[in-house]
Amino acid sequence: MKKTALVFSTLLSLSAVANDFHYRDSSAQTSVFNPHPMADDLILPLPCENPDYFIVFRKVYTHLPEQKDLTLSLNFKDGSSEAQNSSVQSERQCKVRGNFKDEKGYFFYLSKYELTAAQFESISKGKCKDKVKNTDALAVSNISIDEAKEAARRYSDFLQTSIKVPLSGNEKAFASLPYECYWSFALRGGLAVSSDELESDRPYTDKNTSVKDYAWGYGADSSNGKVQRIGLKKPNPLGFFDMLGNVQEYMEEPFQATSAFELSAQKGGSTLRGGSIFTPIDRMSNSNRSEKKRYTNSKPTRAKDTGMRLMLNVSVTQDLGHLKSLQKDVDKKNELYALIKDRKRYITPEKAIEYQGQNKTVCGTVFEVTVKNNLMFLNFGGSFPYHVFTILLNKQNSEDARYYEKKTVCAKGVIKTYKGKAELTSLESIEVLE
Repeated sequence: MKKTALVFSTLLSLSAVANDFHYRDSSAQTSVFNPHPMADDLILPLPCENPDYFIVFRKVYTHLPEQKDLTLSLNFKDGSSEAQNSSVQSERQCKVRGNFKDEKGYFFYLSKYELTAAQFESISKGKCKDKVKNTDALAVSNISIDEAKEAARRYSDFLQTSIKVPLSGNEKAFASLPYECYWSFALRGGLAVSSDELESDRPYTDKNTSVKDYAWGYGADSSNGKVQRIGLKKPNPLGFFDMLGNVQEYMEEPFQATSAFELSAQKGGSTLRGGSIFTPIDRMSNSNRSEKKRYTNSKPTRAKDTGMRLMLNVSVTQDLGHLKSLQKDVDKKNELYALIKDRKRYITPEKAIEYQGQNKTVCGTVFEVTVKNNLMFLNFGGSFPYHVFTILLNKQNSEDARYYEKKTVCAKGVIKTYKGKAELTSLESIEVLE
């Protein structure tokens, strides 16, 4: 592919007509840009006056509506425990929290499909063809990281002119390349899968499918070395397509190597995730990750198997009210850490049984979370029945479990015993730390 000229002179002069097809009926007929319409798709226009050109985004939930503490993240393990490629793919902790909120909870937006060459051209030049063809659905490839980021910036500029762009408070969403942990969370299935599945290195499949049903990889029986149209394989549990295979995708952050459960300090070229048409199917994993040099032979690096998708974001401190809420949550967290530091002001789960009938604050790390009949049991000190202390929460479901798993909590209430174990069943308060 020849170097793409990023000319965007028409965006700010587009008519309001182009902004009027922000949402589409979920029953709309399939399109090359959305071959598999879903009821909760978010469809945003592209910068041209052809309503057949658009990008589809989907929500990825991270927290429930009642989980309002803005300092709390959902933590999960990214990477692989395999020794092979451990310098770039070893295990490390990821944290996510959506900036948007609706009645179902907090979430972020990620594009449902990889960006296509036609969509990329629309963003870059502000022009579209009169008619959309199947060839317009080929995933964009052979672009540099700078071209990918420039496309995200230009689409952000366009979104600011839209009258129905997603909002958080009064702030309009802007586009970027995906943040790596957020991309990985969506790839792995997010809240739609169990904690074990979320942290598994094995790609999602159901009992009747294999990885080949979800990803284009290397070989004559798969991609045959050619970039494919979007949406020809099966979606993952969150409704995203081609997260593995086809084109490897640029991340927003520069590359950092991995070591000892974290990213190392050095920052280098571009981060790529997901594997591609040159990755053997049996080597496809949730941890496929590599670095791409910024320049090759003094020119921006491009590759036949490298493309992109987009993420929508808003600011963390969006306005004065939001900033005050965040500061309030931070102050509360600081108070809890001070409480933990001052051991005279709380008791440990192991000591709780000595204070039967007394109103006390108990602080400790949750060892296990179980849910049964809308009751949630937070067990400390071991798994049931070998635990030493339990907090019982009413009217909970399995989706709430990740809010407490492996977290340090401080709970206040009257300590009781049940079958020789200390427990809190009527709470005055419970707060969660990271």
